[in-house]
Amino acid sequence: MKRIRLLFLMLLCVAGTALTARAQKVTLNFRNAKLEQVFGRITEQTGYTFYYARPTVNPDKVVSIAVADVDVRAALKQLLADDKVEIEIRDGKIYLSPPPPGRVPLCRNPLRASSGMPRASPLSGPR
Repeated sequence: MKRIRLLFLMLLCVAGTALTARAQKVTLNFRNAKLEQVFGRITEQTGYTFYYARPTVNPDKVVSIAVADVDVRAALKQLLADDKVEIEIRDGKIYLSPPPPGRVPLCRNPLRASSGMPRASPLSGPR
């Protein structure tokens, strides 16, 4: 019974540490600054490093942001709201990538109106 309690307490401590590591908070106050500068400040405050490609994210883009003690993901969403960027945070790194391509619609011809009646095939005669 003591072993089970000890195991439970160890798991609880590990889970608490993992949650603390994931919930990084940042305070940013920039006006007309390059995105690269803001990324640098986020790295200073969290230790996270950024990975992105220039066509997806323009580090020279001029941005303004003023947030205090907010989750880093929320701050990034605010910073990159106008850009179509997927944000992934794992293993002490922030990956910014283009979103996956959209899904193909289920309807093959969305412009054709449907009357709700089944279509007759060209070979079928009058009903």
